[in-house]
Amino acid sequence: MESGESSELQKLSSAMESANTGLFRASKIIRRISNADDYVIAAAIYQLEFDPNVDICLIKEQYEFASGVDDWLITRLGKALTRRRQYLKHIETYPKELMSCDDITVGEDKPNVSTHTLRAFENIPIQYGVPFQCLSCRMEQVANDHAAWKEHLFRDLKPYICTFKECELKMFGTLDRWFSHELCNHRRDWVCKMCQHTPFSSSPAYEDHLRSEHQINEKRSQLRAFVLQGEEPVNDVSATACPFCDNWEKDIAEATKDKYIRLTAFKKHLGKHMEQLTLLSLHMKERKM
Repeated sequence: MESGESSELQKLSSAMESANTGLFRASKIIRRISNADDYVIAAAIYQLEFDPNVDICLIKEQYEFASGVDDWLITRLGKALTRRRQYLKHIETYPKELMSCDDITVGEDKPNVSTHTLRAFENIPIQYGVPFQCLSCRMEQVANDHAAWKEHLFRDLKPYICTFKECELKMFGTLDRWFSHELCNHRRDWVCKMCQHTPFSSSPAYEDHLRSEHQINEKRSQLRAFVLQGEEPVNDVSATACPFCDNWEKDIAEATKDKYIRLTAFKKHLGKHMEQLTLLSLHMKERKM
């Protein structure tokens, strides 16, 4: 074979490989968009079939002995559970010919699922590297390992919700996207640039400080500029900040003698609670099968 023909074949092979990579990425994006639409469609179709009050009561039972779980958060968690159950019911109606996606391999991204949560799935038989029908999307998948499948599963079931009352029910499929939302929109501090006062947890409190301690009484727009200048994302959180359990503060104090913890540890701890709750939707589905 002449060198010119060989070069052309190499270029063609490279172009085909790039095209396949592009199609694979496009298929993942389409699937994520479809997943979001499925939740909306499922909520409309099965609104009367699933009573949120049943799921709210179930969540309340789960946290019967936790004093820090507010009623509004229990309600939000219950409604999220209802949405997952509606979604799982809806995907059962998928035509079988649309439930195959041979080119998708679970495990392309680095998984971020806790080992504690993975143990809850040990009884679900899956052979790695062998095609199987995923419980959460009804499509054929090939999982590289146990953790990668859980990552895929949680992308479909959206375990993570915003834990701030002023926010609406938002469901996230990844730990990082959920916590990024909370950091950008809710977990903020206001740091005074003119004194060494401890950070303020709300803008009204910081405004009061500016007026009373620094006599900043300019027009509203100027005061607002000071407030915006002092706003920063939090660096750590109190050990009492977990809304789901009462014993974490004690565990942290015994281990580190510190009342504050780093954001990474808090994110994983809080996310683990919501991951465990998400398993209820699969458990309830299996009981009806």
